[in-house]
Amino acid sequence: MDEDSKELLKAVAGAALAPVTKVLDNVIGLAGGDWLEHKRRMAKDRREKNTADTAERAKSLLEQRGVTPDPETATEHVEQILDAAADESDAEIRDLFARLLAAAMDPKRRTRFRRDYIQIVRQLEPLDALVFKNLAKTEQMAPTRLEFIAKAIDRHRDEIAVAFDKLDSLGLIAMRKEVPDPGRPFLSPMGRELTTLLDD
Repeated sequence: MDEDSKELLKAVAGAALAPVTKVLDNVIGLAGGDWLEHKRRMAKDRREKNTADTAERAKSLLEQRGVTPDPETATEHVEQILDAAADESDAEIRDLFARLLAAAMDPKRRTRFRRDYIQIVRQLEPLDALVFKNLAKTEQMAPTRLEFIAKAIDRHRDEIAVAFDKLDSLGLIAMRKEVPDPGRPFLSPMGRELTTLLDD
């Protein structure tokens, strides 16, 4: 094969392989960390935003109460709450963390703060938090609490029953063992304490 033929074959092969080479470069780029780096950056940005939003909400709650944050607040509590809030995608759960943070920094509430509450809120699903909030209301709920809450938030009664089970397992509610109907739970002492801590 003469030199001209070799050059022509090389040019044709190069043109034919160009799309494959581009795809390979993209795959290698992704496998090499470009995609992963992008995901990490997005996660870092989201964590920073969640942390800032939670701290700002806690500050707002303290201002509404006319409270000056307690400088004696344990740093580890603040760090644990903000770390938990940073990973939370649900705004309602992040609001609970903001309320915990405000309580931990409030001199009048700090003594009621328990580290357990951070782990409890971490384990809540958004529906669990909504059901807990509804159970904390003092109004009459007829015919049963399960039926009332299911109707009030437009969810199936089985979903509410599952939320009751979760809240019961976390120690936030107590099911009346003498009443077989699971629609009649009440707040446990821990549930009442947490409600008081989170309240405006």
